[in-house]
Amino acid sequence: MRRMAELQFASSDNSLGLLPEYNARVAVLKQLGYVDEVSGSVLLKGRVACEIRTVENTLLLLVVELLFSGYFMTLSPQELASLLSSFYFQEKITMDDEELFKGLPDSLVDALYHLEDSAESLVQAQRASGVQVTMEDASIKFGLCPVIYYWSLGQPFSKIAYMTDVLEGTIVRCVVRLEEGLRELCHAAKIMGDMEMAAKFEASAVSIKRDICFASSLYL
Repeated sequence: MRRMAELQFASSDNSLGLLPEYNARVAVLKQLGYVDEVSGSVLLKGRVACEIRTVENTLLLLVVELLFSGYFMTLSPQELASLLSSFYFQEKITMDDEELFKGLPDSLVDALYHLEDSAESLVQAQRASGVQVTMEDASIKFGLCPVIYYWSLGQPFSKIAYMTDVLEGTIVRCVVRLEEGLRELCHAAKIMGDMEMAAKFEASAVSIKRDICFASSLYL
């Protein structure tokens, strides 16, 4: 009888320790429109999310929500590159926001704060559904936003490297990952049927893909 009870427990949902977390995450996806409420089938938002592989977890939801809100269309390609660099750079720096954002256009600074507020709202929405998530899971680091902005405008690498204490290799890696992410977002926008948005992501990717960051070898 004891063995039978063990087998019955092992085959039941009660043995799945992560099941409550899974159900909570599915509830969030249904609430946000990624999954159909009744059938559980993947909707357009869910299909778009599947195309973005360079961003994970809560940050992925944040990117998709901003995509469907049309917010990215309010930014220039250079501002877009700067904003999205915060998804690919995750190191802490010593400068505060006021010092970091000095010299950036007001529209970009407003966008960065909007991004931070949106991330906080998304975390709260997930918590309300029972998902175990913290603000650290939606951590956004603005440390390279000014660097990427001026790189996108065409400034030489030798100049932007002096704007930060971040290692040059880290800057290069961020630019390369960002370009890949912008290409994914371009494809995602096409799936949404928004060719104008796709063109903006394409222009943003083109603006950062140049020079030493994409040299076949840094020793050549």
